[in-house]
Amino acid sequence: MSDYLVNPKSTARGGILVLHPWWGLNNVIKGFCDRLAENGYHALAVDLYDGKVASTVAEAEKLSGTLI
Repeated sequence: MSDYLVNPKSTARGGILVLHPWWGLNNVIKGFCDRLAENGYHALAVDLYDGKVASTVAEAEKLSGTLI
């Protein structure tokens, strides 16, 4: 898996597990994790699609169907 982990530069306030929407672990989710780290949290986004990212609804439906 290609999970995304970021750590705060200051004293940690805790940790947050981030689950991506059906689009996959894209740059929007990575940016969200980066913002969490800037605010003092360890953030781990688990990549449920093993590196694949959808750009259309049809692709997202197909990827989300692989989890069942």
